[in-house]
Amino acid sequence: MKISARSKKMIQPAIVKYNGLIREIEKTGKKVYFLNLGQPDIATPPAFMEAVRQIDDDVLMYVDPKGIIPLRQSIVGYFKNYDLDYDIDEILVTMGGSEAIWYTFLTLCDEGDEIICPDPVYSIYREVAKATGVKLVPVETYAEEGFELPAKEVIEKCITDKTRAFILNTPGNPTGRVYTKREMDDISQLALQYDLFIISDEVYRDFIYDGEEFLSFAAREDVAEKVILVESASKRFSACGARVGFLATKNKEVYEGLLKMAQTRLSISYVDQVGAVELFKLEQDYLRAQLDEYENRRDTICEELRKIDGVVLETPKGAFHLLVKLPIDDAEDFIQFMLNDFTLDGETVLVTPGADFYFNEELSKNMVRISYVLKQEDLKRAAFLLRKGLEAYKSK
Repeated sequence: MKISARSKKMIQPAIVKYNGLIREIEKTGKKVYFLNLGQPDIATPPAFMEAVRQIDDDVLMYVDPKGIIPLRQSIVGYFKNYDLDYDIDEILVTMGGSEAIWYTFLTLCDEGDEIICPDPVYSIYREVAKATGVKLVPVETYAEEGFELPAKEVIEKCITDKTRAFILNTPGNPTGRVYTKREMDDISQLALQYDLFIISDEVYRDFIYDGEEFLSFAAREDVAEKVILVESASKRFSACGARVGFLATKNKEVYEGLLKMAQTRLSISYVDQVGAVELFKLEQDYLRAQLDEYENRRDTICEELRKIDGVVLETPKGAFHLLVKLPIDDAEDFIQFMLNDFTLDGETVLVTPGADFYFNEELSKNMVRISYVLKQEDLKRAAFLLRKGLEAYKSK
């Protein structure tokens, strides 16, 4: 007996591979500050559960594979806050943003086709690519340059007759990068010149700091037919457990392909969709309050990390992750040390190894991703533990 080669190629993402070890550690009474997961600690808006409690159906039945009409209408209304004009039949509700990525890769690509992405890149893209037979072609970006995309001519060299699309995550996970007009112009021009799609993952759309303007590929008329927008309720509404994501595209052929994929799972949870209807109706004041909180958290963690000798970081412009270069040679070994061997007053901290996000192993060896999803006092404590852990690690 044997299992598929594709499953053997895949790895456990670091965001889950430490779960078993963490459970064992917590049994000992050690407290772990989790800076590894993009799991907000802000309360989910009560409107979600209030809507769910109002469900009085005698039978929970299958619903439209596209998503229930009230939810798609609610999403269309939410988009109007950003001057994005979509119709409900251009929206496809998915089981979180991850399912949206699966369907997009399967719809745009045959096995062996290529999608160009930045390096580093969101780790789940890499695993979905392995499972679907898609080849991700990385374009290197660097922490010292704020992870800015290189010149158009550099990106153009990555295009082959197998290239089908670009995939970009803005604001970015793991980098916090918010792409500029120059970068988006370059990608759009290449997409038009070579007839390529643009997969624009904008799940962190509402987390833009320092008064930065957020630019969306979906707002560009020149590439309107080429954009597949990936979105989710998880981050902006602190509702990761409600597995509600969605795709939006004005390309009818692409939409039909995506819908065929969605029809294979019949529908997603009706209960989650009912709750999500109300989330997308929330006033902008709710999102602005979240933005203020996360901007303060960002400032706190960056200030505390800069107190540590040898740490290199760029202040992120969006999302709630940042990549940090530590003064060590092996980030994964350091993380294991922090979990297994280090404790201070019964506490330690967990971050994510940069290797999960990089194609170039040399660039990732001393990099970690930190998610600033804890309260400011907890972030200060976690950064202190990280500093003390580095001192202990280097002296062991």
